[in-house]
Amino acid sequence: MSRPGSVTISFLTSTSDRDADGPLGDDVLMANYPTIMWLTLNNNDDGISAFEADMLTDYLDFGGQLVISSAHLPEQLNGHALLTQYLGMQVNHANEASARKCAGVANDAHFDGANIYMGGAPNIPFPDAKMSFTPANGSVAVLNYTDMGGGNSYGVAAIKHETPTYRTLTFGFPIETVKSVSGTESVSDFNMRIWNWINRVPGSALNDEIAPNEFRLEAIYPNPFNSQSVVNFSLPIAGTASLKLFDVAGRQAATLFNGQVPAGNRSVVLNANAIGLQSGVYYVRLEADGRTLNTKALYLK
Repeated sequence: MSRPGSVTISFLTSTSDRDADGPLGDDVLMANYPTIMWLTLNNNDDGISAFEADMLTDYLDFGGQLVISSAHLPEQLNGHALLTQYLGMQVNHANEASARKCAGVANDAHFDGANIYMGGAPNIPFPDAKMSFTPANGSVAVLNYTDMGGGNSYGVAAIKHETPTYRTLTFGFPIETVKSVSGTESVSDFNMRIWNWINRVPGSALNDEIAPNEFRLEAIYPNPFNSQSVVNFSLPIAGTASLKLFDVAGRQAATLFNGQVPAGNRSVVLNANAIGLQSGVYYVRLEADGRTLNTKALYLK
């Protein structure tokens, strides 16, 4: 389920001919995937269609996570809401030709200390363009382009945009071209940073037990759903928490959980049949310690 230029969905890649609506037709239910990776390498003409961009904005509206890596794709999105609103950026320069490396932004939870060389991996060409960005709408830079010595900065190489509803991470170069030379990190180490961002794991301690340090309500999965979905949330300290479901008119449809919970992560099943839901849009609301978070849910009966 992908295309020339390679789209990876939930880390699976295949190739097929484009259909009339673009490489991903409307029969693809993106909401089945908690994360989508959109990788187009050096493809400069058909990295994404307007139809696909619309599909991705709908996917993000319902709590998706999106990672984009491309030498040209942000240029192709010029004028689309996916670029400015969801990815949170403006394209600054089409090609940072002098840049050979990227350095992580200090104090970023996942890319602090990153030292990346974009030199072309085995059987992967050197990136033919490296775009720089200007963060917008609340996004922040996570990587900056530098020269080989690291002394000159050539602009923002990667941006993350994290909202209560969706999360996006965009690289202005093909991540497949990362190569270890002269002390720069390997592609596997760099990919671990991305994996940790996807899984909200700080630093590189993917396999370590991470104590939660934030009040958080995850997007439900799957979403949309037609029977059951799972709601994940975390509390930094033990306390009383409630998880309730409301319709778009603000009427409470169900109480999913109400009680004492220890600090840490917890999962609650939203069983639509058990609570007699009708098809429609709902909001899951987490309340604990005087704070409230909401996430959207779409039930298709």
